[in-house]
Amino acid sequence: MVEVRYRESTGELQMAGGRAGVRTGTRPRRLSREEKAVRTEQLLIEAAAEMVGKYGYAEASISRITEAANVAQGTFYNYFETRQAILDLLPPRYAQKMNEYIASRMEPGLCGVDREVRRLEAFFDFFRETKESARLVNEATVMAPEGFARFGVIVRKGYIRALERSMERGEIERMDPKELGDVADLLISIRNGLSHMMLSAEGNRKRVPKRFFDSYRKFVAKALFR
Repeated sequence: MVEVRYRESTGELQMAGGRAGVRTGTRPRRLSREEKAVRTEQLLIEAAAEMVGKYGYAEASISRITEAANVAQGTFYNYFETRQAILDLLPPRYAQKMNEYIASRMEPGLCGVDREVRRLEAFFDFFRETKESARLVNEATVMAPEGFARFGVIVRKGYIRALERSMERGEIERMDPKELGDVADLLISIRNGLSHMMLSAEGNRKRVPKRFFDSYRKFVAKALFR
């Protein structure tokens, strides 16, 4: 197995692993200044999300973030003015990743009620697979309010776009934008409420029983879809 490692001090991608005595490739490629900056910023953001998931926002210190990112503590301030600045990036980043994950789980040919139920299933798959999800979102209302506001906007816009496509396909009746937004808010509230129910007191994510999806199917079939 060949592992690619990034060394901040030199800005190099290095190859590690492989069989002893066997060349694993060409010499490490030195990253450009721009590539190095983008990579370091991404490492810091990923480390911040990991630390929030593990310790919560309050204990996700700059020292913990930089240690997890394997960069010098002073490097942090080359990218972010304050700790709060990076924390407020996490909820909208999570929302974008969630929307992309859900979209990737929509099999070709799915439509109507089947597509809506699959959207709910994909939401819970993402929630269960993403370790930092519970703390990152639930604590954000207090600890990262600006980021949480952007999180809500991204999630809502994504759901409205999905419902608009259903309208275009004739799967649901036509609504004005305000009513469509209300429907999106209701559906988002349902899945958020269920996610809280599926989170144990210890922070473990329980698998959603099939009956929930069956009940959701019956509900949206009667309330929304033709």
